[in-house]
Amino acid sequence: MSPVSSHQLMTRVLNAPTDLIDQVRFFSRLPVPDTLGSPYCLPVFARGAGMIPLAGLIIGLLPAAVMSLGLMLSLPPLAVAGLAIGTQIILTGALHEDGLADVLDGFWGGMSPERRLDIMKDSRLGAYGVLGLVINLLLKTALLAGLITSALPITVALIYLSLFAVSRGPMVWLWYALPHARTSGLSHDAGQPDRLSMVIALVISIGFGIIPVACLYPLSTSSTGFFAGLTGTLLALAIAWGCAQVARHKIGGQTGDVLGACQQGCEMAYLLGLVAILQD
Repeated sequence: MSPVSSHQLMTRVLNAPTDLIDQVRFFSRLPVPDTLGSPYCLPVFARGAGMIPLAGLIIGLLPAAVMSLGLMLSLPPLAVAGLAIGTQIILTGALHEDGLADVLDGFWGGMSPERRLDIMKDSRLGAYGVLGLVINLLLKTALLAGLITSALPITVALIYLSLFAVSRGPMVWLWYALPHARTSGLSHDAGQPDRLSMVIALVISIGFGIIPVACLYPLSTSSTGFFAGLTGTLLALAIAWGCAQVARHKIGGQTGDVLGACQQGCEMAYLLGLVAILQD
């Protein structure tokens, strides 16, 4: 990796607010200013993908607020988790969930890379996709409900907010690490993050994966919080690495659907790590 010049760093800093807005606009349904001249223009991902974890935090504010409200009203943990995840899906337009379903259908429904890519472009859902979505939502709801019972309400809401950043940095790494599987399509047209953007995204994600959960627990349990955050973050990174290996084997690279599936897997892995440690 060539050294990063001071000019490059200054350019990233100056463009960070615009890049952040562009990433929020692309990855959510939130009404944000259009900085690109047209809502159909793609963000500059090569430069701006480092802001994707921070964009995730902005997207997560409303779901976290819904969770806090549900906890204040003393709703059952499963209901609170379901409302938060439902709000999350509405805000993102089920973008990543759709990718997960398409990947499951394509990777395990086709016998060749070409056929798998064709299935992934099909708007219809198959058995793998439907069952995968159901299992994904059930597990995430159950894990989030388990987290709710293990900590104070404000602690759970803030950790849940961190999840939106933790799950997106590994996705940017996979995007950088694998070539495009297609010569056309949204992922191909969007290009790939450069190495500096990938490093920025990973650093932000790892930081939010470990620091908040370690700091939000009482001093007497700070080590438990640290190890919970570390475990969840390492599991998320492992899932991203596994997704990369499977995608390379199945289709020779990545697509937008693969990135969405990676993000969903990282969410699941991080929650699993937290609950496994915090409920001991």
